[in-house]
Amino acid sequence: ASLPTVLTAGFDIHPTNALRIDIGVAFTGFDGFAPFVLHFSDSTIPTQTIGPNLKNTTSLRIGVEYLLSRTLALRGGIGYASSCRQDDSASQYFPDNGAFLYSAGIGYQFTKNIRFDLGYRGTAFASKNGSAASYNGQYSASQNLLAASIALAFEPAANPLAAPGVKK
Repeated sequence: ASLPTVLTAGFDIHPTNALRIDIGVAFTGFDGFAPFVLHFSDSTIPTQTIGPNLKNTTSLRIGVEYLLSRTLALRGGIGYASSCRQDDSASQYFPDNGAFLYSAGIGYQFTKNIRFDLGYRGTAFASKNGSAASYNGQYSASQNLLAASIALAFEPAANPLAAPGVKK
């Protein structure tokens, strides 16, 4: 087995000390995966080919962080990722026909050593007509993820919420 080729590029733009914009694009090369061929010793069973049937994908993501104060940051983002499945196929592993991504979050710096972050990410997969595991039909899916973290820094070098150029 091999891994897909992944190429990514991104930009981090700071139009003001309080505003940060991140733009990223990615290409993933799935077309290099070869199908798996099954040969049986019993000649009455025909040879079967099980293939991943995947295509290359691209994605685009844009994220924004705005510092309301030295201790409070608001975050949001949107994106689109194309599907790696061929148009005429579906799978329980990839039940999509591309996905729209959206996120929101907040970060709060309690002290120089303690930070709290809360984030949400939603994924709305485009529906797809196809066949998966011998079941023909229309497939659709969505995902919702909520994450929270508390970070403790033993030797903080600077306020991680402070944008470049913002003095302590």
